[in-house]
Amino acid sequence: MLGGAETDRLRLERWDHLAHGAGLARMNADPEVTRYVGGGVVPRAVSEEMSRRLEAHWDVYGHGLWAAIVKDSGPMVGFVGLSHPLWWPEMIERVEVGWRFSRDAWGHGYATEGAREAVRLGCEVLELDEIVSFVHPENTRSLAVCERLGMVEETEVAHPTRDERIRIMRLPCSSS
Repeated sequence: MLGGAETDRLRLERWDHLAHGAGLARMNADPEVTRYVGGGVVPRAVSEEMSRRLEAHWDVYGHGLWAAIVKDSGPMVGFVGLSHPLWWPEMIERVEVGWRFSRDAWGHGYATEGAREAVRLGCEVLELDEIVSFVHPENTRSLAVCERLGMVEETEVAHPTRDERIRIMRLPCSSS
């Protein structure tokens, strides 16, 4: 439904396991990148399965996480986009804007830039009522992205699979 997109600096490509899986595995091998999403290096086999799930999400829902590629230099620096949180069955009907970027891409505004495009398409094209984001309370970088997107905290709850808390950030879509 959405396919790809572009921002000023990013080319956002529909996730393709063969094209983007190795980049995801490199990113997931950095414990700082995965610190708030599981807390450690993600084994290669787990990254491969995750990549296949990212691709399959597009087939089921018509939208998903894009591979984020810097236009000027060409490398995949992360992912960003809209997805259903299949890892949290009670929230599966909600649509989350999410992102993960390699450490060398931090501090350049790519997460905000890509997430803004995802939110725009979610509200305008998919005509969603709301978009949420699930963020670890100590992940100040992601909370700052949520703030720049205009999201506000809906609640803080126990994580569904780990012994920690998670903030549900929410952005209502308006028709104006």
